[in-house]
Amino acid sequence: MRQKNEALLSNLTEEKTAAKGVEKTMDELKAKLSVSEEATKKHEATIVTMKEESSKADGEIKRLEQKNEELRQKVEEEKAARAITQTTLKQAQAVADTKLKSMQKEQEQRS
Repeated sequence: MRQKNEALLSNLTEEKTAAKGVEKTMDELKAKLSVSEEATKKHEATIVTMKEESSKADGEIKRLEQKNEELRQKVEEEKAARAITQTTLKQAQAVADTKLKSMQKEQEQRS
């Protein structure tokens, strides 16, 4: 009987030691889980921030594309206006040249 009790006591002691080992392992795993959860929260916050920044960048890109299109249209309008001005100047120069030649002929005829 005594041997049985000693064997049971020995088994109980081994089980207590094993249980303490399991508890220690569980505590270590809980600590690692906590660290992982914190890292996950930080990564999720980073993702949210990146999405917000991406959205802002998309808005800025659209704004710049619109501004670029407005400037492109303005350049085209200025080219058209310049072409009209050059045509008008050429016509005015031709009229002036014709008048000058006409005046020169008149002056030659008077002389």
